Amino acid sequence: MIHKSAVQVAFKNCRDLQLKFLLINYLLRNFKILQIKLLYWLCIRLAQLAIKLYRKKSHNLKSAFLKN
Repeated sequence: MIHKSAVQVAFKNCRDLQLKFLLINYLLRNFKILQIKLLYWLCIRLAQLAIKLYRKKSHNLKSAFLKN
């Protein structure tokens, strides 16, 4: 059984957004080993990461558009 605190520490120490997505993806694919609280926590984090990535990409697109 994987515990929420162990995943939270790994998630907090990871700076790269893509690695965070990979971590969440791996854990969600192997959800049988997760606690229910951890599953909810991962879903919330996945939504937050998606919003961050969307904002980052839209900001990059806006700045590239303004430069041209």
